[in-house]
Amino acid sequence: MAKIDHIYDNQDITPKARGSIHKVILSWFSKRRPGLILDAPAGFGHLSMRLREMGFDAVCGEIDTKIFKLKDVKCIYTDLNEKIDSPDDTFDYVCCVDGLEHMTNPYRAVQEFARVLKPGGYGIFSIPNYSNIEKRAQFFSADT
Repeated sequence: MAKIDHIYDNQDITPKARGSIHKVILSWFSKRRPGLILDAPAGFGHLSMRLREMGFDAVCGEIDTKIFKLKDVKCIYTDLNEKIDSPDDTFDYVCCVDGLEHMTNPYRAVQEFARVLKPGGYGIFSIPNYSNIEKRAQFFSADT
């Protein structure tokens, strides 16, 4: 995926998540009505930037809000092991790309996502498959 620097604080930043999963998620959202999305963990904000270009309103969640670089997008404190700093029933969509596998208590994260998601809203989650053949081969590679 191409590096993006025009909307960041003069930094050359690539997405933190796998580009292939971004493509799948963006394709799914292309068939949905725009609404308010919580993107957590948001990393630098790359996915949210793309969703905004598609007409969605994105709020980003990060445990370390200082790493977030996207201008003109709200970033809220989000500790997925504990609490999302947002009222109940706020978001039409919640999106967690490659984040749950890093949580000590992923069940708590899902509870919090459910709490902030509006009734009838959608939760979109991805978890990397570390048991696929490509990842297994990388395990034995000296270059990784």
